[in-house]
Amino acid sequence: MAKKIITVGNVKGGVGKTRIATGLATMFSYGKYKVLLVDADIQDSSINYRKRRSDLADDIKKNPEIKKEWNLKYDSIPEFQTVKLRSTTIEKDLAGFDHDIIIIDTGGRDDPEFRSCVFASDYFIMPVKPSLDDLESTKEAIDIWNKIITIGKDIKAGIVQNMVLPNKRIKFNQSFADLIKETTKENGLKEFRGKLHQRLAYFESASFGLNVNEIKEKNYETANKEFTNFYKEVKKWLEI
Repeated sequence: MAKKIITVGNVKGGVGKTRIATGLATMFSYGKYKVLLVDADIQDSSINYRKRRSDLADDIKKNPEIKKEWNLKYDSIPEFQTVKLRSTTIEKDLAGFDHDIIIIDTGGRDDPEFRSCVFASDYFIMPVKPSLDDLESTKEAIDIWNKIITIGKDIKAGIVQNMVLPNKRIKFNQSFADLIKETTKENGLKEFRGKLHQRLAYFESASFGLNVNEIKEKNYETANKEFTNFYKEVKKWLEI
């Protein structure tokens, strides 16, 4: 298959970029794709996730009983390559990698490195938290994407609502959803149907280098379902 480069980014920090980037990398690795996760953020969050994952995989090889202790779904934890790459020439830097799926986890600021990540991508996913400040920052990211595609670069872009409070009685959630729908329509963006919520399962699993789909506990079921649906939607978008 042709290489697919996905950039997960926004110009504001704290919107859950790493959660989505590492989650997608993990899910794609179960699909037998050759996956590269690129950490382009000074905080090294994706690098640290990958290190925790590798450490756990090593522990399981030494002691298979750990799978039962952790209540893991699968016999083994697939690993994927992760590199630290923060530069203004990421498109050229990635040319030598022969992976099927490359996922770039960007920093949360508008700088030359961020713009390089967007320019290098085939698909640009913008996570946004339900707040007006986050939406304004996302509009800045959309402007950057617009400037890049006007010079002839073909990059598909979309918005996913992330870290949404899981309470249907919060009226702002629906109001914000309407604003997202309006923003995506005005700018020709994909609006991901599934929202990703603020759930303990995401934070707990990531702290051990795991994704929510890998743990078979009842309190993980809802997070697993919503992230799996998001992953399927991304795959359909990528036409794979």
